Amino acid sequence: VRQLVKSPGFTVLAVLSLALAIGACSAVFSLANALLVRIMPFPNPGQLVSVESVHPKQRSASAGPADFRDWRMQNTVFERMAYASFVSLNLTGQSFSGFAEPELLTGTQVSDDFFPLLGVAPALGRWLKAEDKETRVVLLSHRLWLRRFGARPEVVGQTLTMNGYGY
Repeated sequence: VRQLVKSPGFTVLAVLSLALAIGACSAVFSLANALLVRIMPFPNPGQLVSVESVHPKQRSASAGPADFRDWRMQNTVFERMAYASFVSLNLTGQSFSGFAEPELLTGTQVSDDFFPLLGVAPALGRWLKAEDKETRVVLLSHRLWLRRFGARPEVVGQTLTMNGYGY
C-alpha cells in the first residue's frame, strides 16, 4: 500500500489496466455465451439443424421452396423438416385505431411444419395447416399485434392487406 501511495502514476496505470482487462474479458464472455453456449428456447435444441443451399450463380445462400420440396421427398434422415425464408411485406391500411400509415415489415415465409417442429404454440388463433398453401395466411408477431393492433383479439380471422393482396 505504501508503494502504491508513493507512486500515484503507477497506481493509476495498474488500476486502469486491470479495469480494461476485466471489461474485455466480460465482453468476450457475454458474446461467447450469447452465440455459443446459451441454449435455444425450444424443446430439444440439440436436435435442430439448419440446412442452406448455395447456388453458384446467386449471391444468396438460402434454399428455395423447390429445393425444400425435393429435400422433403428424398429425406431419410430427419424426423421432421420445415422451410423458412425472410420476406419483406408492405402492410397498408389497418391498425387498432382505424387507418394507419403503410409500414414495411420483415417477415418469414414458413412451411406448415415450421412451428410444430420448434414445439411452440400460438397465443391466439392457430398455426398453419397444409391446406393453407392454397390461400394467403399470415401470423402476426406479438410485438406487431401489440403495437399496430392494440392487442385486440378480434384481429384473428380479419383480412390484412400486404403487398396489395389480402391475407
